[in-house]
Amino acid sequence: MDGMRTVFYLGSSDINAFAVAVESAGLVSFTAARLFDTAVAKTVEQLSSVAALGRAPSGNSIVEPRFLVVERGRAVRVRSVAQRTGGVKYAIDQLENPESVALRLGRVFENGVLITGELSTVSSSTGALSLCRWMNQILVEQTTSVRGIRVGTEAIQLMRARWRLTDDVRSPPEYDLRI
Repeated sequence: MDGMRTVFYLGSSDINAFAVAVESAGLVSFTAARLFDTAVAKTVEQLSSVAALGRAPSGNSIVEPRFLVVERGRAVRVRSVAQRTGGVKYAIDQLENPESVALRLGRVFENGVLITGELSTVSSSTGALSLCRWMNQILVEQTTSVRGIRVGTEAIQLMRARWRLTDDVRSPPEYDLRI
């Protein structure tokens, strides 16, 4: 089995409940994952301490903030990425961290729009798959399956209130998740 992926929608209270369940086990840490100007990893042990946890800045799930989740105490490796225009950026991603899981929470983009989240790993390592299964089990316990997508209690209420549940705010509404 190569990798694993779960797509979900969580409202703010759903995100808080998920964060508390994951944090309370004391097993993992969270590192912002993307290209950076410096090689310094920004790691926290409590997801709930991250500012703007409930807001999606772009409205496009692909570019929303992502976290690399690793077993607590495991060092997160940073790789150098030469830029075509010169200079170097530093990537924190699964390429150099095969025992990790990627977590993108989705969130509210603007009033009336909830952006999809994702829990995934591209790795086939035992550690990454075990970590992903554990976090997925928490999601399953806290959400309902709607057309194969995990949806939190608040997200269901928002859907019933005619909010858009979408991957990208620019996508036509006919592609939104609906009950």
